[in-house]
Amino acid sequence: MTFQQKVILLVVLVVVFTIAENTIRRKLKLSRQPFFAIYRPLNNFHKWIELILIGLLISFIIVNQVLIPYLLIAFFILLQLFRMVMEWKYNRKEKEYIMHGVGVIFFSFFMAVIVNL
Repeated sequence: MTFQQKVILLVVLVVVFTIAENTIRRKLKLSRQPFFAIYRPLNNFHKWIELILIGLLISFIIVNQVLIPYLLIAFFILLQLFRMVMEWKYNRKEKEYIMHGVGVIFFSFFMAVIVNL
């Protein structure tokens, strides 16, 4: 796949993700989040686990500098899955966990296109 084809596919995926997110938010009556909103942990356990995950990422990057792109992909997928579980467990009636799940799926597609899996 050429670079231009990858860019076109990524643009299509971004458009599809935006449409899917807006549709899901409208159907579930979820509030629209600002584009650069900072994610707030639900409780102290959630905050500490995220900090531990960030610490593990940094230590893995220091130890193994060859696999940095794959570590970052795995980290962001793991982080979003953890946030999805925490939202589902502690804040179920807000239904934001559904958006985290959709985000994980689309992020995986983005990365598969970029890495060319």
